[in-house]
Amino acid sequence: MALVVICGQPCSGKSIAAVTLAETLKESETKQNVRIIDEASFHLDRNQNYANMPAEKNLRGKLRSDVDRSVSRGDIVIVDSLNSIKGYRYELWCIARAAGIRYCVVYCDVDEAHCRQWNKERSGRGEDGYDDGIFEDLVRRFEKPERRNRWDSPLFELYPSREGIDKSSPVILEAVTYLTKTVDSKTQDVRILQPSIATQAARFSEANSLYELDRATQEIINAIVEQQSLGGAISRVTLGNELPPIEISRPIGLPELRRLRRTFVKLMGQSSLSGPPLPTDAESAKRRFVDYLNREFGGLLTIKALVLILGTMKVASVFGLRPRISGLLFLIIGVIALITILVPNSDDSSTTSTTRVPPHNIYSNYGRIKEQAAIDYLDLRFFSLGVNRLKEFPLCGKERDNYVPCYNITETDRSCDFVREGERCVVRPPRDYKIPLRWPVGRDIIWTGNVKITKDQFLSSGTMTKRLMLLEENQITFHSEDGLIFDGVKDYAFQIAEMIGLGSDTEFPQAGIRTVLDIGCGFGSFGAHLVSLNVMPICIAEYEASGSQVQLALERGLPAMIGNFFSKQLPYPALSFDMVHCAQCGITWDIKDAMLLLEVDRVLKPGGYFVLTSPTSKAQGNSPETKKTSISTRVDELSKKICWSLSGQQDETFLWQKAADPNCYSSRSQASIPLCKDDDSVPYYQPLVPCISGTKSKRWIPIQNRSTASGTSLSELEIHGIKPEEFDEDIQVWRSALKNYWSLLTPLIFSDHPKRPGDEDPVPPFYMIRNAMDMNARYGNLNLALLNQGKSVWVMNVVPVKTRNTLPIILDRGFAGVLHDWCEPFPTYPRTYDMLHANELLTHLSSERCSLMDLFLEMDRILRPEGWVVLSDKLGVIEMARTLAARVRWEARVIDTEDGSDQRLLIQMMLADSGEKSRG
Repeated sequence: MALVVICGQPCSGKSIAAVTLAETLKESETKQNVRIIDEASFHLDRNQNYANMPAEKNLRGKLRSDVDRSVSRGDIVIVDSLNSIKGYRYELWCIARAAGIRYCVVYCDVDEAHCRQWNKERSGRGEDGYDDGIFEDLVRRFEKPERRNRWDSPLFELYPSREGIDKSSPVILEAVTYLTKTVDSKTQDVRILQPSIATQAARFSEANSLYELDRATQEIINAIVEQQSLGGAISRVTLGNELPPIEISRPIGLPELRRLRRTFVKLMGQSSLSGPPLPTDAESAKRRFVDYLNREFGGLLTIKALVLILGTMKVASVFGLRPRISGLLFLIIGVIALITILVPNSDDSSTTSTTRVPPHNIYSNYGRIKEQAAIDYLDLRFFSLGVNRLKEFPLCGKERDNYVPCYNITETDRSCDFVREGERCVVRPPRDYKIPLRWPVGRDIIWTGNVKITKDQFLSSGTMTKRLMLLEENQITFHSEDGLIFDGVKDYAFQIAEMIGLGSDTEFPQAGIRTVLDIGCGFGSFGAHLVSLNVMPICIAEYEASGSQVQLALERGLPAMIGNFFSKQLPYPALSFDMVHCAQCGITWDIKDAMLLLEVDRVLKPGGYFVLTSPTSKAQGNSPETKKTSISTRVDELSKKICWSLSGQQDETFLWQKAADPNCYSSRSQASIPLCKDDDSVPYYQPLVPCISGTKSKRWIPIQNRSTASGTSLSELEIHGIKPEEFDEDIQVWRSALKNYWSLLTPLIFSDHPKRPGDEDPVPPFYMIRNAMDMNARYGNLNLALLNQGKSVWVMNVVPVKTRNTLPIILDRGFAGVLHDWCEPFPTYPRTYDMLHANELLTHLSSERCSLMDLFLEMDRILRPEGWVVLSDKLGVIEMARTLAARVRWEARVIDTEDGSDQRLLIQMMLADSGEKSRG
C-alpha cells in the first residue's frame, strides 16, 4: 500500500518517529497493517554497521532486499534507518514505483548540535550509541532531502524533541492522511513503471525506409525554400494534389527548416521501435513530414498569439484601459488559443493511424524547451539500444584532418551559430601522423606529419623566418634561439627582467609574475623558456588554416588555444594575468577607440606588466625620436588614460606597468576613459567595452603584494567566497583520486581478463601525459595533485560557463584556465591533448541544450591517438557514456569507486590505429 522512508541525522529521533507514525496508522479508522524495517532486526552492532564503506554498503543491501520482499498492496512499510544517501533513497523510490504503491519521506530535522548531545546522553545511559569518529563521519556525509527531487517527495518534516513526538502532531496527521486516503482506479496517483524501450524488441523496418524518409523530407524542404524565394509574402506552400498544403505565417529560414527536419527524422526513427513502422514509400514519408510541419508552425503561431493577447492585457492594465467587456473578451480569446494548442490540427483527422506520428513523440509547445526535450529523449532512446546494436560513427574525409569548428579563414571572430551539416563522423589523423615524442624531448622535436605546415611556409613567412633550426624529411627541430627575438630567447627574457628591476629572469616568480598571456606566440620558444622558469604561459593566436602557431605550440607540449580579441572579449575574467606579452603580434593598438588596449588592461592584474616588442620602427628610420613616434607615443598616450606608466625601453622592446593603486583612476582628468559599471559579468565572448574593468573587484591585489608562499591563503579564499574546510577537503579528495586514476592508465584494464593493476604491475611513467584538460575543473585541485605528485604535465582547467565561475581562483593560483560552453566545440586543433578528465560534467550537461553524442565527437577530435579519457559521474550517465565510447571506437572500462556510492569511473583510451584500415 505504501513505503515510508524515515530520514535524518544520526540520533535525530528517527526511531521515535517511526514508532509514533506506526501506532497512529494502526489506530486510524482504516486500521492499517504496518511493518517497521530497521537495523536492529539484523542484530548487528551499530558502530560495526558504519565502521567502513563495505559494511555500510552491506547493511543497505540487506535493508533494500527486506523492503523489496515486504512491499505489498495491503501493508505500509516503514524503513527506519539513516537513509542519508540520496542515491539509496532513489533505489527505494524505484521499488515503490515498480510495486505501484505510495511513497513518502519523513525527515527528522534536528540541529546537529542536539544530535551530538543526544548521542552522548544515549551512550551515558548504556544504550547503543555511535562512536565519536563514526558520528562525525555520518554527519558530514548526510545528504539532506529536497522536495524538488522525485525520490524525496512528498516530504514531511518533523522536529522531534526530548519529550518525543505527539501523535496529534500536524505533520504526523498529514502523513497519515496521505498514506490512508482512498484511491480508486480513476484517481490513482501512483503510476506503475511500464516496460521501457530497452526491454522491448525492436520493430522490423524495411531496409530502405530511412533512405526514403531522408530523401522525402529533403524534397519538402527544397519545395518550401523554392516557393519562398519567388518573392512576396506567402501563407501557404502547395505540394501538388496528393499532399496537403503547409500553412505558414512568416518566412521560415533554412536553418530552422533543417532543425525541424533533423528532429523529425530522429523522432520517426525512434518511434518505429514501439509505434508504427517507418514508411517505405516517398509519399507516406512526405505526408507525415507535412503533418509534422503543420503542427509545428500552427503551435508556434498560437503561442505567439497568446503572448500577444497577454501582452495587450498587460498594457491595458498599466494605462488604466479597462472597458467592461475587454476582460471577458480576452478570456474567451485566451481559452480558444489554449484549445488550439492542446487539440491537434484538423488535418490530423484525415490521417490514418498507420501514417501518423505517435502523439507522445509530438511536442507542439514553446521552441527551445520542446527541441531540447526531443533531443534528450532521442539520446536516451539511442543509449537504451545497447552497445551491440549501435553502429560506430563513420570516419570523416581527409578534408577534416585538421578541422576546427566555429572558425574559418574568411572571418576573424569565433562563430558557433552553425547548423551541423551531414552525418556525424570521427576525425582521423593524417596518414603520416606519429605519436608525439615524450616530454621533454617532444618540446624540441616534432613530427612534420603531425602539423599542417610546409617547408615553403617556413621560408616565405616574414614572421616565421629563421625560427626553424632544422627541417628534415619527417622532423622539425626547434632551438631556444628563436628568430622571433633578435638576440635569443634567454637574452630577451633577461632584458625584460632588467626593465622590471630584477637581477635575472629566474626572479619572475618572486616578483609576482606567475602567469603570462602570450599574444601571437610564434613557435612557442618564449613560452618554452617561461615554463623552465616555473611561469605558466598561455599562448593565444587567431585561427590559421595552415602553419598555425597554436597547433605548433600544443604539439610541443606548451599551453595554447585559439583566440583573438579583435571585436570580442577573451574568455578570461578581469584581473587574470600578471604579464601580457606581444612580440610582433600584428595588432594595431590605437584603433577601435583603444578598445584592444582596454581588453589587455581588463585581463591584466594590478601592478602587472605589458611587454610590446615590434620592429616596425625600422622601416621609418633608426633615430630614437622616430622609434618613439612610431611605437611608444601612440600606446603611451593611451596608457596614461588608463593609469599605465612606461617603466622601461630597450631596443624594440617597451614595458608598461599597470597602476597598483585604484585611486589613480579617480584622480584622472574628465577626458579620460570611463570606468565600467558592471565588473562582475562573465566575459564569454562578449563584445569589447570602451571602459576600464576590474577597479571595484575584491581581487584588486597588486602582484607585488601577493604572498610567494605555496598554497592558497585564508584571505584569498575569503575573497573568492570559498570555505577553507571545503577547499581543503577538495584538495584531499583529488590527491587520493589521482593515485587511483594514474594506476588505471594502462592497457591492462582492457585485456580479455581485466584487472586493477597491482603492486607487481609497472606504474605508468610520470612523463606519459603532457597536455591535459580538466573539463570541469572547479578549483583546479586535480592540477595541484598532478604537480604535487611530480607529473610532467600542464592542465587546461576549463570552467563551464553555466556553473559557478571559479576560474578567478584557478588563475590566481598560477594555473592555466579558460571559460567554455561545452555545448560548443573547444577552440583548439585536432589531436592536441593527451588526457581529458571530467568530474560530473555529463550530469551538468544533461540539463543543457546540447547532445552528449556531439560532446564525445568533440572529445575524440581534440584527443591524441593513445590518449586517455577519465570520466567520473553517476552510474546512469556513465553507462550512456560507455555506449558512446564504443561509437567513437574507444576502448572503455567502467570502474567501481568502491565507496558505496553510485559514482563510477569510465576509463577510456583512443586506439592509435582505430579506423585507419577503413580509410583505404
